[in-house]
Amino acid sequence: MLAGDAGKMSEVCSKRFARGMRAFTLLQAHKHAVMENSAHRNTARFFALRGLDIASAAYITALQAQIGDAIRHLGLCGQTRVMHVCEVICRQPHDRFETLHVWATCALSGRSTNAALCVSGWRDDERGEARARRGEHEDALASPGCALVHQPALFVDAAFAPFVRALWLCTHVAQVEAVRVLARCAARAAADADGPADADGPADADGPAAPTTMAGLLDSLLERDELHDAAATAAYERAFRHVRGTLAATAAALDAGADAGADAADAGGRESPAAH
Repeated sequence: MLAGDAGKMSEVCSKRFARGMRAFTLLQAHKHAVMENSAHRNTARFFALRGLDIASAAYITALQAQIGDAIRHLGLCGQTRVMHVCEVICRQPHDRFETLHVWATCALSGRSTNAALCVSGWRDDERGEARARRGEHEDALASPGCALVHQPALFVDAAFAPFVRALWLCTHVAQVEAVRVLARCAARAAADADGPADADGPADADGPAAPTTMAGLLDSLLERDELHDAAATAAYERAFRHVRGTLAATAAALDAGADAGADAADAGGRESPAAH
């Protein structure tokens, strides 16, 4: 069972995180908008020519790796159910975790709840609620044309919703940023194509030309500081702090329980000598 926020693991350096997210965002933009299948050295060269530090992005991936390590540590501590639920959340392709008012067993706490978050299950039609009540969902098999099979759905109490959504966000930063920066690129390209027209007529032909390459488009976004989103960075940081703090507190509670159990066993052994 997950404990509340606490522990040293929740310490995240805000300045390093902000720098890391700037580099991470640009890295995703260059990867998806400029160099689909180019060599990694081209990315390093892109950063170097603009005086940017690509190594800052490693801070974000390091935080993600630490979350993975913390989840696996819970499994080693005997909390395989918690580890499994966390891994399932991390594997979900989207964050559409619905809250259903149905009776279900929370996969994290093992307790019954009538407000459950569906973290795994196919529920995209009007029959989903009925399937949720039966505790099952339909998953298509990998081979085309195969029949659908019933598998148990996975629910957690709605009280864990902040943790579930934060964990998903922490493990999908690259995907979310790729979508966001591509949308920014499309918006900037459309704006540059329209030109800086004024109220008296069309754009000045002698004005700055619109970028003709994706690299030029990224430079345009960087110059206008339109690529980085401070609000998104703040949301990511809150998510990392919440997840890391919760996992650290849970591990600490498990360690404390194990130590207390060991002390009790030692005390019992000393107080029960054989009577002869």
